[in-house]
Amino acid sequence: MKYKFKDGKSVQDYIEIQYLSDMPLTTQERDCLATKDYTALMQVAERIYNGVILEKIMSLFDIVDHFQEKWEEIEKNFDWERVEKVMNFLDWKWYTVDGIPNIRDLKHKAYNLLKEAYDNGGYYAVGGFTAEYITKDNFLQLSFVLDSWDS
Repeated sequence: MKYKFKDGKSVQDYIEIQYLSDMPLTTQERDCLATKDYTALMQVAERIYNGVILEKIMSLFDIVDHFQEKWEEIEKNFDWERVEKVMNFLDWKWYTVDGIPNIRDLKHKAYNLLKEAYDNGGYYAVGGFTAEYITKDNFLQLSFVLDSWDS
C-alpha cells in the first residue's frame, strides 16, 4: 500500500518519531518500512507493540490511500453496464464465476487487476480487462478490450 500523510511525513518518520524514540529499528525493519510493505509494517508493529494492530496505529494519523481515491473515480465513471451487456451478448463466460459475470463480478475483477498494477507498476490483463499503472505519471487506467492488433 502506498500512503501519504497530509503533513508530508512518511510512515517510517511517524513510527520512529512518535513511538520509537527509545527503541531504534533494525536495518531489516527499516528496509521493510522504506518499501511501505503492509505485511512488513504489521510485523514491525506487532514486534514493537506486543500485538497492537497496525491499523490502530495508523488510524491515529490522517492517511490518504491514493489507490482508493483512484479506484473510486474509476468505479464511478467506468461504464459497467455496457461491459455487462457486451459480455451477455457475446455469451462471454468466466470460469472463475461459472458463467457470465455480473457487475459485481466485473468490479471485483477490475479492482484486483488495478490493485496489482498499482502495487507493482506496469500492465496487467485478464478476462477482457486491462489495467495499467504508470508510476512516474501516477496514471491508473482500466479498459475493456474486445479486439486489438499490434505489429
